[in-house]
Amino acid sequence: MLIENFAKLSRSSRSLVSVCLIAITAIIMYRAVIAPHAAQVFAARRYDTFLDEVAGKKKAAAKAVITESKDLEKLRQQFTELQSTLFTTSKAKEFFSDLQAIAVQTDCAVYSLNFVTNKSVTKDKQIEDTLGIVAKSALLGVNGVYGNIIALLERLQGRTQKVWIDSLTMKTLGRNADQVKCEMTITIHTIPDKEITLHE
Repeated sequence: MLIENFAKLSRSSRSLVSVCLIAITAIIMYRAVIAPHAAQVFAARRYDTFLDEVAGKKKAAAKAVITESKDLEKLRQQFTELQSTLFTTSKAKEFFSDLQAIAVQTDCAVYSLNFVTNKSVTKDKQIEDTLGIVAKSALLGVNGVYGNIIALLERLQGRTQKVWIDSLTMKTLGRNADQVKCEMTITIHTIPDKEITLHE
């Protein structure tokens, strides 16, 4: 029946119907075949872009990790160097108990040795306390020849662990200019005996 009706149409009407049928067929084909593929291609391109972004971020993160690892290694080395300048608690006790013997070895006579217990709390001291570092001081008084006292100071400061001379006064004894009375404040810094390591 449709064919008969189509045959009865004028030539221009038949052409118009044919064009419409071709257009409708083209639209149906586009939606059925081309549109899904086009969407897949667009999605694939977006996925590639996403992968490129992820790869870029991964590369940047890898560089950051390498940089931070190098910084951490530097900090470890600095921390190891710092530890070597500090006394452990047991070594600090040995050091203070050996002061008299060290003085005798440099031909100086110890006339007083007092430990300082009431140091004022400073910001640096608070920082040291949070790291487990404790400052310990002693007032040392010695008599001897000037050269021997200098030798004693060099002996104290020639150690691997750091010894600070916070204050130093010298006076000659009577008329003998060679004999000197010397009073000094010695400070050392200690860490606990157990080994301290940086967090991994």
